[in-house]
Amino acid sequence: MQTTTIRVDIETHRRLQEIGRRERRQLIDVVRDAAEALERSLFADRVTAELGALRADVAAWESYLADAEALPVNDGIS
Repeated sequence: MQTTTIRVDIETHRRLQEIGRRERRQLIDVVRDAAEALERSLFADRVTAELGALRADVAAWESYLADAEALPVNDGIS
């Protein structure tokens, strides 16, 4: 694995190190997981905003629900 150096302020570094100590993980793994968590959070925020905008348009929301209802769900539950 190739690595690089990033700059963070002292407080952020301290917090990341503390998480690493507490979880018994290397700092590189803590930073990687933090980036992944941020990426997932931003994606969830985007989806929430887009669904909110869609719900605000009654006709578009009803069309979305109709389309979703028409699609088969292959989850093995039905």
